[in-house]
Amino acid sequence: MKRIIAILLSLYLLSMLSSCDDKPAQNEHIGDVTVATEATTEPAYLKLTEEDFAPVDIMQNITDGTPSAVHCIELEGIDFGERLSPCKAPDVCDKYSPRAVFDDDPESQALYDKERQAKLETPSKGFVNNAVCLGEKFYFSVNYDNLCSHHDSSVFCYDPDTKKTIELVRHEGLEYNDNFANLCTVHGRLLYKESVKSEKPRTTVCEIDPESGDVSELLTLDTNIYMICESTDGMLLDCYDGGDEAAYYKEYNFETKELRDYKETGNSFFDTVLCDGVSAEITGGFAEGKYEPVTVKTQYYTISTDITNYAEIYLWCDKVCIATEDNYNGSWLYTYDIANRERLKMKFDGFISGLIKTKDALACVSHIGVGDDAYSMLYYIEPTLGTAFRVGKEEGMVMASGGDDAFVLTFKFVNEDGDIYSWSYGNNISSNGNGYVFYSSTEPTVPDKFFTFD
Repeated sequence: MKRIIAILLSLYLLSMLSSCDDKPAQNEHIGDVTVATEATTEPAYLKLTEEDFAPVDIMQNITDGTPSAVHCIELEGIDFGERLSPCKAPDVCDKYSPRAVFDDDPESQALYDKERQAKLETPSKGFVNNAVCLGEKFYFSVNYDNLCSHHDSSVFCYDPDTKKTIELVRHEGLEYNDNFANLCTVHGRLLYKESVKSEKPRTTVCEIDPESGDVSELLTLDTNIYMICESTDGMLLDCYDGGDEAAYYKEYNFETKELRDYKETGNSFFDTVLCDGVSAEITGGFAEGKYEPVTVKTQYYTISTDITNYAEIYLWCDKVCIATEDNYNGSWLYTYDIANRERLKMKFDGFISGLIKTKDALACVSHIGVGDDAYSMLYYIEPTLGTAFRVGKEEGMVMASGGDDAFVLTFKFVNEDGDIYSWSYGNNISSNGNGYVFYSSTEPTVPDKFFTFD
């Protein structure tokens, strides 16, 4: 019986494989039967030029709606509470926030003193300085010091499944000089930097255990560290000794614990762009007073373009998006579709500021208006189709971070009269070419919605 079953199985498998004779095969043993399986091969490295892509002009289509690639979670149950920062104590408050004097204006002096005293005596509700997503949870840098911003802050973890908020780390005291505003994730690690306020700069990079909140020191340098971003094997550090000294850069390897000088590739350290976690080399654009054609080199391909000026570059394994902007021609998005060998050109006015990269597309958080009339519009942009979806209008604070785990986090004001002021970042040192956007507020806010992208 076993022999009959084996014969029947072999006949069935051979009949299934007869339609695949044109594919390379290798032998694999399954029990008593030897069957042919398809051999896997590494895709060939591509070297392409502008001539390899057919130019195609596409119309930009802006439409309302949420595509299937966009998901939204309503955040609930988040409350950071309120605290009275130690720098508000009567014996030290003048040191950290000197009392202003209005000469010959007693009325203004009286009003100022009254408002200042109320601020010193009133606990501040926690306001979010920064937020990151790690795994399925959110980590918030929350500040309670609304006097000088340095002496009372915490890192909270929020689990959207359980709706629970847990305080992981607290820095409450006059000895602290930072407020976790630089909280970031690098290769799945939750990091921040801590500076010592003294005549000579000294900075420590610390790691927080995302579950227990335990803090460990990774390294300490006798310099200022302004930014931390991800590199192929660890993290890149933007360092500055102070005074007239120029900035310089270090790279730290997590496995070997080695710290070395970082050698720039491409135009500068600030052009560091990753493609699937590996640093890409970008040359060309405007450098040393002249324009040169842009060339993009990744682990998958090298593409030499005719574009000589760019605002942003975003990379995937199957396409390259180059956004250009100038006062004469406006904004354009050039998408090099590698599979179809097409260079798609689309008008892109209004989208350059606020872009982030998602797994397979782009998103944009466009800030509109000022003061009470300010709001942000979230778009999801499919560059190969020319479609921009208006996903939602948000009237509070917004934070967005690009990459394979791209997200947009929106906040609502605790008070109805809150205003937002804005700034945004594109391909900067801390985003590795994935994009980062932050429209912030000095008013207390609480997280409201969380958008993710397939």
